[in-house]
Amino acid sequence: MFENVAQNNGVVIAIVGLLFVFIGLVFIAIIISLFNKMFEKASNKEKESSAGSGGFSIRAPKIAFGSKKVPEDELVALTIALEIYRKLHFEQYSNKVTFTQGTSSSVWKTGFRYGQRVS
Repeated sequence: MFENVAQNNGVVIAIVGLLFVFIGLVFIAIIISLFNKMFEKASNKEKESSAGSGGFSIRAPKIAFGSKKVPEDELVALTIALEIYRKLHFEQYSNKVTFTQGTSSSVWKTGFRYGQRVS
């Protein structure tokens, strides 16, 4: 079996194929990183031009609590309230599977009634 692979240069072909694939992946990664840098520079220019002209500028939101720590019992109460609200007001999906008993009334099985299918 290995004689056929060695005779037809199968090992060399496999190695060259692997190299092509990985070089392609590295090339794609480089292209993606270049696009990210290009778009980052473009967005920085837009921010600078909008802030300098007195136009609309995007600011990071301020932290609501600051450096205060929320007590653990209040966090537990909020968590329970949110869970109860979710259970009461959101749609419950049924994960149950039911099977009907009795004969099947599938249209695909009507051929047996009229003698069209012989088993």
